[in-house]
Amino acid sequence: MAAANGLAFDDALAAITRDAARLLGLGDRLGTLKAGKDGDVALYDGDPFEYTTHCTGTVIAGVVVSEGESAGTSTARTVP
Repeated sequence: MAAANGLAFDDALAAITRDAARLLGLGDRLGTLKAGKDGDVALYDGDPFEYTTHCTGTVIAGVVVSEGESAGTSTARTVP
């Protein structure tokens, strides 16, 4: 909602990732991608703040749990 009302893309993304983790006291584990942190990632085919964008893949705890257009059909595998 903030992005739709003028908040810059980088600031909107930080607000739901890095800044949220810091506010919750979890910035040492979450909020950014860095070696040693929990790194769950969602991959999108466009701007994640646009309603027309789709999630094309998900990585949780280093394991690809979904990928491609039919996200529910892939076999989980560890990311090298």
